[in-house]
Amino acid sequence: MLSAQPDLSTGLGFWDFLLRKLAHAGVFGVLALLRLRALGPLTGRALLGAVTISLLFAVG
Repeated sequence: MLSAQPDLSTGLGFWDFLLRKLAHAGVFGVLALLRLRALGPLTGRALLGAVTISLLFAVG
């Protein structure tokens, strides 16, 4: 329902934009950490895989 709203602005201007972008990045950061935990031991390859999967999910 919220995604169908044409404008959800709070009237804070730049701060509204900045806070929304930070919240979005934070959510996908948590998603990447959860995927990293699910992929097993912390290695460079697992980290790259978790970040890549999360980025593809964010773009799609």
